[in-house]
Amino acid sequence: MSSELIIFGRKINRNHFGAGLIFLGLLSTALLITVIVQATNHKKNNNDNGSSDVNQYCQNRGCLSAATHQLRSLDKAASADRCTDFYKYACGVWQQTHPVESFETERTVLGDIINRRNADIERLLDSPVSRGSPISWEWKVKTYYTECVDDYARNGDSGKAMVDLIKDNDTIDGWFLFDNSAEGASQEFLLKTQTVPKQMSHIHGDLGASVIFGLGVKFDDTNSNAKRLEVYPSGLTLEVNDYIGIDDNANRRRSAYKAYMLDILTALAQDDEIKDGNLFDRIYTIIDDIMDIETRLAISRQRSIDNGDRPVSITFKAMSDRYSFDFVELMTHELGDPTLVSGVTLVYLANQMYFDDAFELLAKNDEAMNMGSLGVLLAEKLFSSIDGPEGRVYSATGTLIPDWWSVQTANAYNKSRQCITDYYVREIKTLSFNIYGIEVLVQLAGEPFSPTTLRHIGALRFAYMAFKDKDDLKSLTMPATNLTSEQTFFLAYAQTQCYQRADLLQILRTQLGVYDERLALNTALLHMPEFASAFKCEPRDDTCF
Repeated sequence: MSSELIIFGRKINRNHFGAGLIFLGLLSTALLITVIVQATNHKKNNNDNGSSDVNQYCQNRGCLSAATHQLRSLDKAASADRCTDFYKYACGVWQQTHPVESFETERTVLGDIINRRNADIERLLDSPVSRGSPISWEWKVKTYYTECVDDYARNGDSGKAMVDLIKDNDTIDGWFLFDNSAEGASQEFLLKTQTVPKQMSHIHGDLGASVIFGLGVKFDDTNSNAKRLEVYPSGLTLEVNDYIGIDDNANRRRSAYKAYMLDILTALAQDDEIKDGNLFDRIYTIIDDIMDIETRLAISRQRSIDNGDRPVSITFKAMSDRYSFDFVELMTHELGDPTLVSGVTLVYLANQMYFDDAFELLAKNDEAMNMGSLGVLLAEKLFSSIDGPEGRVYSATGTLIPDWWSVQTANAYNKSRQCITDYYVREIKTLSFNIYGIEVLVQLAGEPFSPTTLRHIGALRFAYMAFKDKDDLKSLTMPATNLTSEQTFFLAYAQTQCYQRADLLQILRTQLGVYDERLALNTALLHMPEFASAFKCEPRDDTCF
């Protein structure tokens, strides 16, 4: 099978395609119902951290999403030893359920997601339409996709009109997909001066799309001859269950929707002649954002329905105060006539509970999960650019300069590096491998892997400080896992390191100075006082810092 996908005449490496969707996989809601049930059960019992207060569980969408992912991999039976072997606690179940196949030499979290997404997308896009009704999701996705491909085959720039509308200064004035491709674009250029209500009204009015909510008209309950504006939940492309369902059909529909978005965004970028190296990073970010927001809206919509949420009468002024959002400004722009509405205009607000959730999510995020996984990985990239010989001779502007590390900094770094090397050499000493039934011991040298360990520790601390600065969940416990937000941070990072690898391959890596993820993770955490504090472990006398 080819390692490339051809989309609108462009070759896309399958691994790049799958890697862009990794965090969609990591944040999937496949076990959402399980999390809710377990969280409810655990409220009746003391949790691992000694708290039994039922009001201390975080059950917003971010917490449920984080716990959902983490439950699939962690081994609670290994919790007693998590201070010394946190990898087994974090990845024990993942290793039990993800064996290395006969045709493989290794399996990793990233590799599995790439393979799964490749197979799903290829199968779904190539399969015939089985539901002939034009209102079915399958008919829409596959018909729109086919028509789009056919249209682009006939006309190479058929999306130009949409691109021009998006970039028009009098509408939404550009988009992340296009803006970041501008050569030498400054932060001032990328920042938009429009208010959020005006942006949303442009999307509603100029682009004809609903965001968060839609607008309609219904008869007044007290006067059958009069009509009143209605504000109702909107903005979902799929059915509610397609976002939160855990069955195979829901999974297939989500995969098809992501593939459809990839095709459309690729086509728009092609029509705008965008070819920069970061294009697909931006495309995958947009897909991630869309799926995340729409899934949250779907969960809120379902919660509203389950609780019998009914319409209420409310003025635009009261709505604006309740949600810190200027609905009068939005309606004035969208209707094009400032005399039609005012703050005292009475409207029907359908499903108030949904709107409470929807506008809350505009301002809140799940920092523990994000900082623990994505935050640490980004911080590692940052550290790798400055802690090596090349990074030390470039200024912040990229200019080549003499080594900017001070003597004190260099000495402190070398001391920490030697400390980590000594840990590998004097405490770990050897690693054991089973090669065709024979135990083979490999003596550890510590180098050249010690700098990588330091980078892990530095990145973890960097992301942890950023997380703690914004942590709004300090007093809450995560559902089902019963972990604090600090513990969730470390678990999130650990579960990006889950792997299975043939001993023959790993022994070669070890001899080349690349140690396995289990040893690297445990070493980094063992030398972090922050980790010891979070899990109440006995700290080391020498943390190498």
